[in-house]
Amino acid sequence: MIKAENLGKKYTIGHQTERGRYVALRDVLVQNARTFWRTTADLLRGRPIIQGNHLEEVWALKDASFEIRRGEVVWV
Repeated sequence: MIKAENLGKKYTIGHQTERGRYVALRDVLVQNARTFWRTTADLLRGRPIIQGNHLEEVWALKDASFEIRRGEVVWV
């Protein structure tokens, strides 16, 4: 028998929010430096690289359970 309980798969998606105001070159350079250091730290820690300044979590599958008994056939 095969039994699975509470399976789930979650994705984290990064979004870049739009700026409706003037942005100085200094602000762009500071933001790029922060992004570079954050990306480098994530790489060193083995974390996924997610771009954007707003993160959204999306569940593709959440709390799915199933059971396959001996002799049953499952077609996917």
